[in-house]
Amino acid sequence: MTTPETLQLAAVLVAGAGFAFREYNAARIERKRSQPLVLAHEDSPLTFARSGPAWEAHAHIRNEGGGNAFNVRFGVQLRGVRFAFRLDNDDPPNGNRQRVVRAGESSAVMPIRLESLDMWNVASLRQDGKLHKTRAYWARYENASGDTWETLNPPLRQDDYSSGSVRAFARMARAAWPEQDRRDRRQDVRDHLRKQRTRHRRARRRSRVRAGVGIDPAEGSARDRTARLPRLVLRRGTPSGRSHPASESRSAATARACATASAT
Repeated sequence: MTTPETLQLAAVLVAGAGFAFREYNAARIERKRSQPLVLAHEDSPLTFARSGPAWEAHAHIRNEGGGNAFNVRFGVQLRGVRFAFRLDNDDPPNGNRQRVVRAGESSAVMPIRLESLDMWNVASLRQDGKLHKTRAYWARYENASGDTWETLNPPLRQDDYSSGSVRAFARMARAAWPEQDRRDRRQDVRDHLRKQRTRHRRARRRSRVRAGVGIDPAEGSARDRTARLPRLVLRRGTPSGRSHPASESRSAATARACATASAT
């Protein structure tokens, strides 16, 4: 390859790399511009509810981003334990969803209800008098691409909110290698069953050894069947509590030998 051809090839490669970088940067900027950002804001802190033995906190959500948010759920978090907003007490624990929250849209103030038993369970995790200071309001939603995002907004003004994608790498890996993901899951199940069978087999062997019962040949080794079992049987006796016939015959032979010696 001559020098002009080399320079021409290098120019083509540089132009292609620059075009790819510009396209990637434009897509990244567009994705950020159309990314929703849903925050849950506190309107009133946790107080004892007037109706029934429960606690209530009032909050609303607002989409501060440039795109629409889908399947939005929100709630309150206490010591890392999350409680979702539910319209009815019979609704599932993961909460009710709002299908679409448009850019710049705010919801009405809604109560987040906690049962008194749940409140006491969370308070028992650490009794330091700082239960209410650990509260934060979370929101979970999807963007137009189907990616799940999550924000955590503390009520105190001096604290910063946090946001991030939820299991993005695991979701991409499952989408890219579905067959490998299925093989890994099947292998995990097989390993779990194998460990469980081994644990049960060892537990049965320990219980039989404590009871003085012989080990099943299918469960023990040749050394266990030939050398270890007779010693255990002679030492511990039979399960009914009586002595072993071998020990009885040995005692009878000793008694006869003593009687013969005394007679002579």
